[in-house]
Amino acid sequence: MKEDFLHYLWRFQKLGALPLQATSGAEVVVVSPGVMNSGGGPDFLNAKIWIDDTLWAGDVEIHLRASSWFEHQHHSDSNYDAVILHVV
Repeated sequence: MKEDFLHYLWRFQKLGALPLQATSGAEVVVVSPGVMNSGGGPDFLNAKIWIDDTLWAGDVEIHLRASSWFEHQHHSDSNYDAVILHVV
């Protein structure tokens, strides 16, 4: 699978009928997937997502593997400080 395909699935919300779930077990409901970012930084900007009982607004980063967050040094890049969801 290619990351571009995951971007397509996220952008057009073609994720299927199954509920989304965080690694913590929390329910994830996408209100708005955000706007695809054509520049540097997170893949989608200004998303709105319910995680359990909290509505989050911010950015979304998508990878094929969770370890890519650290491999790409996002944890130390201030451009990623507003990421509310890492989709894998």
